[in-house]
Amino acid sequence: TIADVRREGSAVLSSPDQPADQRAEIDVVTLREQTVGGVRQALWTLLAAVGAVLLVAVVNIALLLLTRGATRARELSVRMAIGASRGRLLRQLFVESTVLGVAGGLAGVAVAAVALRALLASAPAELPRAHEIGLDLPTLACAFALTVAASLGFGLLSAGRTLEIDLRAALGGGSRLGALSRGLSNRLHLLAAAELALTMVLLVVAGLLIRSFVRVATLDPGFSPRGVLAFQINLPANRYPDAVERVTLGETLLSRIRALGPVQRAAMTVALPNRQSGANFAFVAEGETFTFDPASMQTAETRTVSDGFFETMGMPLVAGRAFTVADDARTEDVCIVSEGVVRKYLRGRDPIGLRIVYPQGGGARIVGIVPDVRPATAGADPKLALYLPMRQKARMFDWQTSLHFVIRAERPTALVPDIRKLATALDPVMPVYNVRTLDAELATIVAAPRFNALVLSLFAFVALALACVGTYGVFAYVVSQRTLEIGIRTALGATAGQVLWLVMRRGGVVLMAGAATGLLASLAAGRLLASQLFELNPADPATLAGTTALLVGFGCLATWLPARRALRIKPLDALREM
Repeated sequence: TIADVRREGSAVLSSPDQPADQRAEIDVVTLREQTVGGVRQALWTLLAAVGAVLLVAVVNIALLLLTRGATRARELSVRMAIGASRGRLLRQLFVESTVLGVAGGLAGVAVAAVALRALLASAPAELPRAHEIGLDLPTLACAFALTVAASLGFGLLSAGRTLEIDLRAALGGGSRLGALSRGLSNRLHLLAAAELALTMVLLVVAGLLIRSFVRVATLDPGFSPRGVLAFQINLPANRYPDAVERVTLGETLLSRIRALGPVQRAAMTVALPNRQSGANFAFVAEGETFTFDPASMQTAETRTVSDGFFETMGMPLVAGRAFTVADDARTEDVCIVSEGVVRKYLRGRDPIGLRIVYPQGGGARIVGIVPDVRPATAGADPKLALYLPMRQKARMFDWQTSLHFVIRAERPTALVPDIRKLATALDPVMPVYNVRTLDAELATIVAAPRFNALVLSLFAFVALALACVGTYGVFAYVVSQRTLEIGIRTALGATAGQVLWLVMRRGGVVLMAGAATGLLASLAAGRLLASQLFELNPADPATLAGTTALLVGFGCLATWLPARRALRIKPLDALREM
């Protein structure tokens, strides 16, 4: 088991005869967790959103078929009166629902084929097995079956009302004054409220993800990425066994790159500050006692950089000085620390000039402080960093055979052909790879939260459109069934405002009930979403207020349009329908 491997591995790596400063622990994860662990919850969230949109669509079908069945009560009663059995009528309604479901399913497949390509074009590269996503047969069969089942299920629910038809009531007279029964009215209003509640949940979830994405996208990375090109070269140990030789070749390439006309600044490092360096060094301020307790050990990600690195990256010095060409093996060892190191480990002391020491011996004097840099993970906290001059510490990372270069220019991508020529001139088989601008790299970091927010927003607005159509349909039907009543009220002196209030009062009750229920459900959904939010409360007041206003606004519009139609009802036209 995973636990057994962790226990046995840690026992081997932390044996009693192991030196105290070289103890290690092992971490083990399954391949499945390594592959999809980072996106599992996001995919479950998207699946839940799909289910919610399906429920909203199903409720819409229910509203459609219930109102349609009610308006056909007289037609069905005539058929029964001239000899049609209830079974025959049920078969007719069943066939109609089947046609509706199949037609909708086929149309949905056609739309999905187009929409899927558009969504995959904006999907993040980190989405596991994205190249395998397609309209495969099991997916199509499942979606099509759900579509047909939904329409058939609610078609049968509506058809079931056929068995309750009272021939005398349906055929007697023509008055529509009591055409809308209280039971049917309550069912319609309840379904409309449920539809609005589900839509509210989707709107809140999408709003939270959008706000979280905006927060991540607007974070200060700790450097200025605009106009910076980054690439790597590989210097294999079998051809360049000595670390100093690798650094010397890198400096030669760097000097030739700096000589290119469009280049403003250029530098190199063993690892970019927003990428893992592969080494965490322990240290203490000179005079302090070092402890090997992991809970209190002072560590920082350590990387070597050339002179001009901070200027090229756009990392302004907070205090002190940057590295120069004079910081080499013949001078005192120096270092530059990030602000996080000062806040966490050196608070209350003046860091500039302070000497730090390593448990294995040696140390360095702090000559500068630079801003914290956030790692290349959306919303991750800044890493504590320790920077060392490359000329002075060339052998410190002798296991790393690649060097990273950063170049600042007006049009950095235009320099790539020249850079490749310079590298080839130094070593014909030295690869130049991982070429990209830092702007593009930062864009990939926020690609996953942007994609999640985009897809959830699409689902939410589809649900909002369906809910508005459903609400409009319910109240349009209510107005049509109350035509005679509204005409009589108008004939007896009811004002336009009173008629408007008559229709919109019930709409307001349905709308408020749906919004309130959805608001409560969205609070629970927000808590499940908490791990995907960056520095945002799942019950964020601004998001809740904004989505509530959006739903209520569109809901009022969907209710007002049928109410406006009621104002145009003339008493004489209403009386003709008796």
